[in-house]
Amino acid sequence: TNDLELVRETIASAARHGAQCLEKTNVTSYAYDRLKNLYVISVGMPDGDAHRFLAKKMVNATGPWVDGVRTTHGAKDHYLFPVAGSHIELAKFLNHSVILQARDGRVFFVINIGNRSRVGTTEWACPDPENVRVTEADQEYLLESLSRVFPFRLFKREEILNADAGVRPLSASPGATNVNSIS
Repeated sequence: TNDLELVRETIASAARHGAQCLEKTNVTSYAYDRLKNLYVISVGMPDGDAHRFLAKKMVNATGPWVDGVRTTHGAKDHYLFPVAGSHIELAKFLNHSVILQARDGRVFFVINIGNRSRVGTTEWACPDPENVRVTEADQEYLLESLSRVFPFRLFKREEILNADAGVRPLSASPGATNVNSIS
């Protein structure tokens, strides 16, 4: 899927159905007022202003920030194990999208989108989603993995047209620490 477009369409659909959707805001606190039968939600806006909202329902759809929002209400347990992954884009070099296996046994993919091939993903624990980034090691891992699977061609860093990283909010498994097994 195109994750960004999926999120944008979900937000647009929610807004069409009456939801007030806020991006780039920080939930500073929330509480349920039993007397009023409403949630009281305080947020910090991108311009620095603080606002308070009342809502009959509240959905914490903050992705990898879910546990961070929950801590504003005093939650101590964690629902998530955030796992970051990097992707690179190269000029299209295959006729079909494929799923492959790297030397270390991990699965990675090549997905053709238009005239580009999107290659990914790496996996590493990312406790702070604000600091996700593409590392040089991730780029080298993906290029080396491609060169091993397609020995007719050596993939080089100069061929990378774009690189990005994202965080998947995977469900926390008690005692699990290996990001590959959690995924």
